[in-house]
Amino acid sequence: MKGSSDIYAIGDCSTIDQEKLLAKFSELFDEADVNKDGKLSLEEIEAMITKNQKIYPQMRIYANHGQVYL
Repeated sequence: MKGSSDIYAIGDCSTIDQEKLLAKFSELFDEADVNKDGKLSLEEIEAMITKNQKIYPQMRIYANHGQVYL
């Protein structure tokens, strides 16, 4: 439990701190938009997820063995 040194939570009552993906979304989008056409192709999305999934583990839900599910 946040703020405690010896209380832990598992399952639905637990949470982990993750980098704020939405706060950086515009920056990630602009970086991923390699051809600067204002939209992301499937290849650009896959590259963005592959590059950033360690920083933003919540992206992993969209990546599965090299395929992106939207």
